[in-house]
Amino acid sequence: MNNSVVEQLKALRKGYVLSLPNKIATIDNIITQDYDNDIKDTFKTLHRHIHSLAGSSAIYGQHKLSHAAKIIELHIGSLLESDSLTEAGIIDIKSRIEKLRNIPIEHESESESTNASIDKANATAPQNTLNILVAEDDHDSRAQLVLLLKAEGHHVTEAIDGKEAVQFFKESAPDLIFMDILMPNLDGYAAAKEIKQTNTKTFTPIIFLTSSHDDKALARCIETGGDRFLTKPYNRILLRSEIDALQRIRSLYSELESYKKQTEEEIELAQRIFDTVFAKNTQQANDIHFWSVAAGHFNGDVQLYKQEQDGTIHVLLGDFTGHGLGAALGSLVAGDLFHSLLEQQADQQTILYELNKKMISILPRERFCATCMASYFPKTKKLKVWNSGLPAALLLSKAGSIKHEFKSEDLALGTIPRTHDNYETKSYPVDSGDILLIYSDGITEALNEQDEFYGEKRLYKAINDAPSADTVFSHIIESVKEFSGDTASHDDMSLIAVTLGNQK
Repeated sequence: MNNSVVEQLKALRKGYVLSLPNKIATIDNIITQDYDNDIKDTFKTLHRHIHSLAGSSAIYGQHKLSHAAKIIELHIGSLLESDSLTEAGIIDIKSRIEKLRNIPIEHESESESTNASIDKANATAPQNTLNILVAEDDHDSRAQLVLLLKAEGHHVTEAIDGKEAVQFFKESAPDLIFMDILMPNLDGYAAAKEIKQTNTKTFTPIIFLTSSHDDKALARCIETGGDRFLTKPYNRILLRSEIDALQRIRSLYSELESYKKQTEEEIELAQRIFDTVFAKNTQQANDIHFWSVAAGHFNGDVQLYKQEQDGTIHVLLGDFTGHGLGAALGSLVAGDLFHSLLEQQADQQTILYELNKKMISILPRERFCATCMASYFPKTKKLKVWNSGLPAALLLSKAGSIKHEFKSEDLALGTIPRTHDNYETKSYPVDSGDILLIYSDGITEALNEQDEFYGEKRLYKAINDAPSADTVFSHIIESVKEFSGDTASHDDMSLIAVTLGNQK
């Protein structure tokens, strides 16, 4: 045992030896019939202190000191149990306490058992020195715990109440906190709660110190922010085990934080790539409006359009299987190919055919894309709509009434091979001011706090209740948001509105 630990243990023993006789000086003349509850409480305090001295001595292999303290502890316990606090008993206890002064503190060379005990304990010693905060109002209990922690090589800051613990935490940011429950000014429960609320970025474990075995009290330790609890008196092996366990948890939190940071950087990189690919969709024409809400970091719904110089409009809404990055990867393929084919002046039929072929060739079998593509030709005022797997696209009149529904008539893209002829569509005449609405099922399947679906009926009501056709788009969005409230979206939502007939 190193000299610093020896000196600390000597100081601890000296504190007990000097203070305990003083604590019973007021009852020197008490006889069997003349003690009251206050006197009995005093003996209970003596019993607890001697028990702590016996325990701490045993932990450090000081068997002679521990044995002597244990005998005194048994004597006091016997007197308390039999209500026999006689004058002779008090004198005997005082005498035994005074003898503790002469029991030597053993060095490693003086005790083989001590040496073996320390070697065994050091075999599993912590690899890292921790900055530990101990909040305990009882001086003797705090001194014993601090002694154990310093012997393990940790740096210790001491707080005498909860208020001081919170202050020291903010100043020193300890790695670990030991927190007593019952303390003045601010108890352990309140202090732990305040610390946890303050500390949101890192994991700082809190071990509650308690003499209680009450289930409700222990449960409250966890509820208010505690991570473990340690029952008094302290055992060095159990203490070390608790610290080691929480150290492993802190390491896991640190790894998670590192992975989180790395993931955020990768998401940011991926987002920049998506923004570059879809940069052609950033400038919306006056007659085309888009709205989209992703259920995760990335949107599995893809919204594509191109307005040509002659006023021809091509619009595509695709809803890939699932949501998040897995679904969004498909949108990269669709977006790049869509614009590439239009630059080659490909028609709608060819675009759908090539998209289907491409998705089958590169996407897993379980990945496919429900798609609606519309092409409007202003010279002929004709509209071609292909719907494969999405809810019915709606053609509204200038007055806002529903003129036609373009329902799904084929399988989603990316499911099975198709011929070019399979994607031929019929033309539909439109009037100036007509509005085409295309939306994904994320809108009709939006949930509220009661787990109800928004549904097709509410959508149609929102269309009919819009003050004018020009406000249908914004009215639907407001209706969905009002319905969902704070409920998080469980699927990507997309809405496209195209005003037809004004293009030249």
